[in-house]
Amino acid sequence: MSKYHFIYLLAGLLSFSACKEEEPIIVTKTASLSAVINGLNWTANNATMGATIIDGVTNISGISADNQVITITLNTTTPGTFPLSDGYSYVMAYVEDQNSNDPAYTSNAIATNVGRVVITEIDKKKSVMSGRFNGDVLRSNDNERIEITNGQFIDIPFTTEVVPVEEEEEETEVEVEEGEFFLKAEIDGNLWKAPSLTGATLNDDLSIMAINAITYESITFSFPMSITKGNFQMGDLFTDYGAQYNMDQSTYLMAESGTLEITEHDTEKKELAGTFSFEAKEFGGGTKTASVQNGSFRVQY
Repeated sequence: MSKYHFIYLLAGLLSFSACKEEEPIIVTKTASLSAVINGLNWTANNATMGATIIDGVTNISGISADNQVITITLNTTTPGTFPLSDGYSYVMAYVEDQNSNDPAYTSNAIATNVGRVVITEIDKKKSVMSGRFNGDVLRSNDNERIEITNGQFIDIPFTTEVVPVEEEEEETEVEVEEGEFFLKAEIDGNLWKAPSLTGATLNDDLSIMAINAITYESITFSFPMSITKGNFQMGDLFTDYGAQYNMDQSTYLMAESGTLEITEHDTEKKELAGTFSFEAKEFGGGTKTASVQNGSFRVQY
């Protein structure tokens, strides 16, 4: 069973990249992010190294010269020791090649993970943080396990703001006509139509992502590529039939319960249509919720 354990990874990298576009992170000569991955040294490039502290969540990310990625997301904003056990609050992820479509290795795929992240210092005046980390990560599609040891981040710079939406960039209302590809739903009673819709396959999974690229509001689904017409119970994106709703660039809500009906799946044309509803709660232990009802879509993948 393939699971999308890289949701936090993508969210963290997206927030980090957005902050860099608004105000470049200045990396000092002493700053570093490094680790040993299965016995081989890994070091992040200065240009790709950085962190964010946004809405109660800390993310630390870096990419090496050969495109290997390590990203850590913690549901905290203070120094301390955080265990990498099976759960959403403290997650470390590793990607072998950021340019590939391979799933990420993640710490929360291992229920008995004994790894941990230690933030030793957060200097708010200099906007830098330091600490260390270690633990195993697992890729769920083939159960391959990787050991990450001797991880450390020293004086790594962080930002606390996401890119503001410029006032002149207003969302254009999308008028969906019969026969076009679309996704729409009522979110807490308000009709939402996706300005951008993408369908894609990865290994044995099929995913749908509908997003407003200006506000980052989005709905995402994942389910088996072999899905047929019928009704299915939905959960979060770590289950076979999963859904997620993002309010914005830094607020992620996972489906806790819901229903999905596939009304059409044309494997030759690679077209999929259906309806959906789900209740979602904030990822990482937050309190925000959303009710996504009367949803429908038609997508090509």
